[in-house]
Amino acid sequence: MFKGSSLSSLIINGVNAFGTLNFSQTAGENVLKDLTINRTGDEGSVSLGNSVTILGTLTLSNGIINGTSLSYGSSGILKYNGANYIKTSDIEFPSSAGPKDLTISELCTSSIGLHDNRTISGILTIIEGGGFVIPPLKQFTVSGSIDNSAGQNGLIIQSDGTGTGSLIQNSSEISATIHRYMTGGWDNLTYSGWHQISSPISDQAISGFESSGAEGDNYDFYGWNEVDNLWMNYKEPDFS
Repeated sequence: MFKGSSLSSLIINGVNAFGTLNFSQTAGENVLKDLTINRTGDEGSVSLGNSVTILGTLTLSNGIINGTSLSYGSSGILKYNGANYIKTSDIEFPSSAGPKDLTISELCTSSIGLHDNRTISGILTIIEGGGFVIPPLKQFTVSGSIDNSAGQNGLIIQSDGTGTGSLIQNSSEISATIHRYMTGGWDNLTYSGWHQISSPISDQAISGFESSGAEGDNYDFYGWNEVDNLWMNYKEPDFS
């Protein structure tokens, strides 16, 4: 039975089977300031036998957490700090009483995918070398701010035939890559593959929307020419 406190920090490392971590459920003893998981080998998991609250930072360097409830204090931080993590989970990133801040370190070279809809009230930090991915149909809300030093490859919003990921945030001038799946098809004029599109950002050149494919079938953009009252093909030399 482990007795924690608001000043206690615990680091769990090693390669041998760890077993179950049971915290005293007495008030004030089922909390930790910081918890670091750095396990290796086939026995890399740590099981929580009962609930614990992280007041400071939960750092995942290697190995996983499973078991029962984990929650965060009002200033709690979840930090992914290893290349083996590819997706968040309910255990370390619960939907209620979750972390205020989320940090993706430079060691997360495989990028961390969001496993389900989540909201943080603080800061999403993506350090250069790391990456964070919002998959199709997943929604991520950042009420605070985003600090992305990893550039456009550090923050990716994906899209496919099922739908598109969503990011709601308030920061300006954030580098990111945003995918947008669009259906094709040329069966008839009524149900064809045409779409009306516009850029979600200012000063976006049309060339940024060009897609790959066979010559003559890779894209066809038209812009409305108000003077001539017709749609102008993007491939025409006098298109403007």
